[in-house]
Amino acid sequence: MEENTEVKRPGKTKYVLSILFLVILVVATCIVIFTKYSIRDLLQVVKNIDIKYVLLGALMFFIYILFERLAMKRIFKAMNINVSAADNFVYSAVDYYFCAVTPSATGGHPMVAYYMAKDKISVTNSSLTLLINTALFKIVLLVLSIIAVFVCHEFVFSHTLIIVLYFLGFAINIGLILLCFMTAFKRN
Repeated sequence: MEENTEVKRPGKTKYVLSILFLVILVVATCIVIFTKYSIRDLLQVVKNIDIKYVLLGALMFFIYILFERLAMKRIFKAMNINVSAADNFVYSAVDYYFCAVTPSATGGHPMVAYYMAKDKISVTNSSLTLLINTALFKIVLLVLSIIAVFVCHEFVFSHTLIIVLYFLGFAINIGLILLCFMTAFKRN
């Protein structure tokens, strides 16, 4: 049975309403910020910014997007789905952006699935890609947490609560990784 991956395009009215809503949000945000803080305070903060940290942050953001793009490319290749490097980059950037602007970082994957559906990738394949990508992300987090324990072992092992929370989090993440892979590779 072939899945329907067609996505309806919104009309011009919907675009106009979306832009109007965005403008209202920007104006409301500016009003809230500038009633609490003066423009002079904001300019002072901007003036005191150390640009090397801003550039380093931008570089790290770009590197993160590139590595996530590479991971998605490999997953798509394993599933014999041909996706361009530009599309993979867009999927990674969309994931990063919507995780950043939604509560508990819950908006990234649904939006990536939407963009994949617009590119005629089936819901099954997009879900599988995102599930495997999530598992890989959690594996990287576990590796980084192990490195952190070695680097900061004095801190980690100095408090019983930190030890308990670390190993509890580690076990939960192992369980979630196994669940992701069991779901992804279920035979039925």
